[in-house]
Amino acid sequence: MVTVRGQHAVAVTSGQVERVRLKPAAPTPCVEAVTAIEAADWLLFGPGSWYTSVIPHLLVPGIAEAITASTARRLVTLKPRHGKRNVRTVAR
Repeated sequence: MVTVRGQHAVAVTSGQVERVRLKPAAPTPCVEAVTAIEAADWLLFGPGSWYTSVIPHLLVPGIAEAITASTARRLVTLKPRHGKRNVRTVAR
């Protein structure tokens, strides 16, 4: 296993991402972001890399909880990696 750090490095790595972590591990959520999530009619996730544009935000304590508690509808859009067939399931 190799540790890759940074958005660009993750985007160009040829390996498979096995884990995403934040540094610091538990950053303080932006109050305005939590307030916006609570007030939203829709929550949009993406487009962009699943590993650098979506998952990191879900790892911030307070953000995931606000999303889970929200009654807003959700839409997820993913951008396939260039030249790759991008097939994803809920588990992957």
